Amino acid sequence: MPLPDADSQADAARALIADGKARMVALTLAENGVLLTTRDETYCMPALKTEVRSAIGAGDSFLAGMLWALDQGAVPREALGYGTAAAAATMKQPGTRLCDARDVARAYVTENRLSPRKPPDPGTRFLATGGASCSHKGTSRICGPTFRLPCRRTA
Repeated sequence: MPLPDADSQADAARALIADGKARMVALTLAENGVLLTTRDETYCMPALKTEVRSAIGAGDSFLAGMLWALDQGAVPREALGYGTAAAAATMKQPGTRLCDARDVARAYVTENRLSPRKPPDPGTRFLATGGASCSHKGTSRICGPTFRLPCRRTA
């Protein structure tokens, strides 16, 4: 059954964690970014804006980048940034060619200028003040503002 919005996606991820089936759940949502849920926290990060030559292997690269960062001692939200950078770096490659560590480091530094951050408290709504917003248009209790977009609270 499809999960139509960030709230239901996060709820499903939390259910998997509560049932002991996972300690962390990352949902890659193509151009809509990534939702990462742990036992204690949920983060969302918009997709990095990058030239797309091929999407082949982007999901695998995301997972590899995240796992590598976690293995190196990164906290989940830092690992999310590495996974997103690895996916973006792979999408710049033609066909089935994968990125290498230099590509990921470059994407992490140049395209991932702001680290992912914890979303607002449940029930908080935001209004985008300019630029592009995430697919949830700033109204989700999970995603709130995107990470490259100045937002202000609304009632």
